[in-house]
Amino acid sequence: MGLFQGFDFLILPSKSPARVQFFVQLIQNNQGTVKDGFTTGTIILVNDSFVSDNGHINKLDIFQSEWHYDDNVWYDIIECRELKCYSLSWVSECLKNGEIAQNPRFEVTLPGRELINLASDESDQESVEMERSYSGNIPKLHDSHGDSDAETDVEAKSDVTDQAFASRHADTSEFGSVGKQIAIDTTGGLNGTLITALEQLAEKYRLKGDVYRSRGYQLAVQSIRAYHKRLESGDEAASLPNIGSSIASKIQTLLSTGLLPGLEESKTTERQLHYFMNCHGVGSHTAMKWTQLGAKTFRDAFQLSPSDFNWSVLYGWRYFNDWHVRIPRDECDKHLIFIKDSLREVDKTVQIEQTGSYRRGSKTCGDIDTVMWKPGCDDILELSHILEKLVENLYNRGYIKCPLNLNWRLGEIFESNVEKLLAMAGSNSTFIKTPKVSLRRFYFGGRLPAGESLDHGTEADALKYEDLYMSDSNATNRCRRVDILTSKWSELGSTMIYFTGNDDFNKSLRLRANNKGWKLNHHGLFQRLNDRSGDKTLIESFDEKRIIELLGVKYVPPFERNIEGYI
Repeated sequence: MGLFQGFDFLILPSKSPARVQFFVQLIQNNQGTVKDGFTTGTIILVNDSFVSDNGHINKLDIFQSEWHYDDNVWYDIIECRELKCYSLSWVSECLKNGEIAQNPRFEVTLPGRELINLASDESDQESVEMERSYSGNIPKLHDSHGDSDAETDVEAKSDVTDQAFASRHADTSEFGSVGKQIAIDTTGGLNGTLITALEQLAEKYRLKGDVYRSRGYQLAVQSIRAYHKRLESGDEAASLPNIGSSIASKIQTLLSTGLLPGLEESKTTERQLHYFMNCHGVGSHTAMKWTQLGAKTFRDAFQLSPSDFNWSVLYGWRYFNDWHVRIPRDECDKHLIFIKDSLREVDKTVQIEQTGSYRRGSKTCGDIDTVMWKPGCDDILELSHILEKLVENLYNRGYIKCPLNLNWRLGEIFESNVEKLLAMAGSNSTFIKTPKVSLRRFYFGGRLPAGESLDHGTEADALKYEDLYMSDSNATNRCRRVDILTSKWSELGSTMIYFTGNDDFNKSLRLRANNKGWKLNHHGLFQRLNDRSGDKTLIESFDEKRIIELLGVKYVPPFERNIEGYI
């Protein structure tokens, strides 16, 4: 019997490289199975060239560009509570010793997984209570890109900060029906002091990377905003959805003393973490590392830990000031007109529309999120070639200022652009083109031609003086983050639901799907099969209205999907 008999493996980010194929052969020779998807129990193996000495993923930009699998594979991995993840050299260790190795030296933490580890390492009642409410009887839900105002980083799109949605108190009567905006007093109203304190705690734990506590406080705030009476006690608060005994106890303390433990800690560290994490590509783990090293600026961090500054992070630094100013709706319109004009020069039959909060009717947006499709076309390679040509056209017209992901062909186009950036920063790194061929989506910084944009006021979250030497921001003509996603014609309905949002609307739909034994993602609505294969049968993917109605929800247009709570 082979050592790996009965074990399934998934190799990240790709099993294509020649060295990786050697390990694939080793696994198969020992009766193991190498898969192209993820199901519970699958062992994750990560190419050693992407694993740092402390067991984290490095060179994230290349890791992402070489990603070989469907996007949903990543989401399924992140959501798995009990994940076994090792560097690829773990296979050699096992074969050398003739047994399944248990050496922590080979363990790997994937981006986003450190947040789960932080939460599950907590031993106090609050963390245990929150984690139980999220992972007990409620199915795990995919993170949504639907509410894209604050979640448009490439890394953030696979974050887990909004995994948990329904709570142990979920009661649809508390939140009204779909299509009806919830009457919430955004000023805090009768419970303003409580709401402010809990929001501060949510932010504190977000900066620390403690996803479960942060989300727990956010959900508690939602419930209190929807409660139209003054809270008089912790027990009264505990009767509301999403508020357990730990948060209720803190509410009682605040009501009794006017103070709340946990809010007296140093604000200096929190402000520093906030500054770093506002840069595209910088997560809580990296921000905490820089802060612990004593860095106060990006320049400090670069000198202390230059390997953390891949070209994606450097672009985040370069356009820091622009990317934190919200985009007026009329400016979004101008960007879309410019992109459509360029697209017509490539293929007149292809269509593109804005999604996210723009489609929901928002007056301002965080990013410009779009979906591109060709009527009747399900050929991923054809859509990829069209997107490549569109990107090349936009770049030649001076619109694209920086790429945030690449394939091989676009790597050749943007190589000089990236190398100039690395030289400007004083980096010793070299640009390595990814071997990835297809391009499902392209994420970049785009700036309208001079005279097309307007002055949009003061800068938000401005760079510190010491960091300005890298900046190319322009207050009168800002560079904006733009995301172009390709969609198969047959999957257009599910794609538009997924990338329109908002988060609570999408999570509600996914919860309803899970409760029916179905699965909803941007590829469609599926019937799950009761086996380990992960196979599923398509129910609907093209018709947006039918998908929503199949889930027992009355169809509502996008501008009525700005909800809070469960539907």
